[in-house]
Amino acid sequence: MIKPMIMKLKDIRIQVWFIAIVSGLFFAGCEEESNDYARAGEIFPRTDRGSAYVGESIVFTDYSTRVVERNWTFEGGTPGSSTEQQVSVLYPNAGVFSARLEVTFEDGSTVDELLEVAITTEYVPLVTLEGPRYVFYSEDQELAQEHPAFGLGSSGLAKVGFVSNAFEGEEAINISFDPDKSSTFIMLQTDKVGTADLTEFRDGYLNLAIKSTSVDPLHIRIEGGGANSYAYVAPGGYGFERDGNWHFISIPMDDVLAQIATEDGKMALLGSFDQFRLRNQTGELSSRETFDFTVDFIFFSVNRPVLN
Repeated sequence: MIKPMIMKLKDIRIQVWFIAIVSGLFFAGCEEESNDYARAGEIFPRTDRGSAYVGESIVFTDYSTRVVERNWTFEGGTPGSSTEQQVSVLYPNAGVFSARLEVTFEDGSTVDELLEVAITTEYVPLVTLEGPRYVFYSEDQELAQEHPAFGLGSSGLAKVGFVSNAFEGEEAINISFDPDKSSTFIMLQTDKVGTADLTEFRDGYLNLAIKSTSVDPLHIRIEGGGANSYAYVAPGGYGFERDGNWHFISIPMDDVLAQIATEDGKMALLGSFDQFRLRNQTGELSSRETFDFTVDFIFFSVNRPVLN
């Protein structure tokens, strides 16, 4: 009875040993298969086009395989970075810009690749305009500034300067309240760098882009020959909404010259025009802390322009 029992124990040991070997081979095979699955993929970024115009977007798509993490960076674009598989990127300026995609694969390895896109300027005129014009302040390539370059001066409570976020070009003109000064009015004036004869625009328009949130009235003034006159621009006047956005308005010269009684006086001012001014309404400055106006793209025209 003892010998058969010993034989059975040996058989059990042999079976356990065999099972252990088979199990080890099975798990080793699984580990090998798992390691084989978690391997590097291939990086494959693409764009829907290689060039665009300023203000247009380019779509970037990542077709890479076995990706666990991706990071885009876009030089000169908006957004400047992303982790999405597909991204639409807006380019506000001209130039050649790089886009970099970095991906991490399943095996933990990381690679990157660069793409380049070319952004060019497609000129679109800001306004449609027929007939003579005189451009006082502009960086537009079609309506380039004809008046000599000038500086800015201030009077009263005014704080003035050239600022960015322009209607067109790189700079605009700003007038705001200066809390460090003491007075009863706010006024900006441009330098007198030479006179221009604007008599042919007597029945035309003074055109400009303007933005503000101030509810205070504004005088848009011109000076020449020692005389000045202005157009009174109340909230909503000439289509100018006080919503903080740019609005392009055209003011009839009849309104600009309304403060001069005689026709000879009006023609004398126009014949020796030399200065542009902004000022609060005389005797009224209800909210000086919010008095802040920015103007750009200032020109005179015989005919009323149409904003494109």
